[in-house]
Amino acid sequence: MSSKNIYPPENLLDSIEEIATMKKAFSLRDRSLTSANGLYVQSGSLPGYGTQYMAGGEFIAELVFVRKPDGSREVKKYQPGDWENKVNETLQLCRQLIHLDDAAKIGSGRNATYLSGNTIISDSLKEVFEHINQHYDEINTQWQLLGFPRGIELLNVFLNELKEKWPIEYSQLMNPYIGEKDMEALLEGDSGTLAWVFGYMCERGWISQEKLVNANTIMGELLAKEVRSNRKHAKSKGIAFAVAFGRISDLGAIDARRMKKGEGANSQY
Repeated sequence: MSSKNIYPPENLLDSIEEIATMKKAFSLRDRSLTSANGLYVQSGSLPGYGTQYMAGGEFIAELVFVRKPDGSREVKKYQPGDWENKVNETLQLCRQLIHLDDAAKIGSGRNATYLSGNTIISDSLKEVFEHINQHYDEINTQWQLLGFPRGIELLNVFLNELKEKWPIEYSQLMNPYIGEKDMEALLEGDSGTLAWVFGYMCERGWISQEKLVNANTIMGELLAKEVRSNRKHAKSKGIAFAVAFGRISDLGAIDARRMKKGEGANSQY
């Protein structure tokens, strides 16, 4: 262990293991994306001893531990520091990459009747989802052309908007001590992807600006409700998340304009 004999928090070890496990599911190219926030996580098998995990900077591991065959953990090195602040964001990034791989399932296989992790939405969004189903082939094709990097940008734009303008909602959403359901409404429901779709459809003239705002408002309220239900005394406002979803919709509109001009999907907003 470290010279100070400080034992790392269990949730920190859990997060590093989860990041390392998800990385194994990615291609070599996509694995490199997981270090976008400056945290590097590696894992490898130690024959007859278990699996070793390392996390920290690109060249210096600040945390090294082994998961033994009996399920116990042995910490070999732990140096607390600012690198730990990047763990939760990296974890959410990896989860987003996993869910982006299923982006073709927009609307759950052409049956776009859910948001916020299978929460059924009333008739207020019925027309919007009908348009998703009607134009599914074009939407899905364009999204697949954009790929993982664009999905990462959407998540970063969403989080940056909150961090800069809605710090309370950002801190409550990103609190690393809440657990796996922190961002279920954002990730499990593919809300980020849907916000992009709303903007794309509005630019194409398939839905009105009013319906776009209404859709993002509902998603914002759903996410705020999820945040408030997962933490005591939380005061997250739906409008904060709705505005952040609106930034994603703006990018969907930009991509729609680029596609119409035949420019392709070069990013940087």
